[in-house]
Amino acid sequence: MAKINADKNKVLIYNPTFLKYVYDVWLERHGKYPSTGFLTLMFAIHVCDEVNVFGFGAAKDGTWQHYWEKNKFTKWEPTGLHAGDYESVIMKLLACKNKMKLFEGR
Repeated sequence: MAKINADKNKVLIYNPTFLKYVYDVWLERHGKYPSTGFLTLMFAIHVCDEVNVFGFGAAKDGTWQHYWEKNKFTKWEPTGLHAGDYESVIMKLLACKNKMKLFEGR
């Protein structure tokens, strides 16, 4: 789009087949579709030699927020359209199998 100011050399577009693969295989069709964070994590697991995950998941009260939104009304219900609870289970499983390091907050 003409109004988007971005360096086209720094943009990555997922093939829709990868999104379907993550949803079908990794999430076993939990939720309506994977979160962008989980898609990014799965991409990293497939292409990186080492994956470290910081600050990913719900807050202590079970709500989810985008880190870039500073609005007090942006808190979501636990999981919402994404199977956040199931995504978390998969992440912890991958960490237990030493496929990634998960650094959970307090």
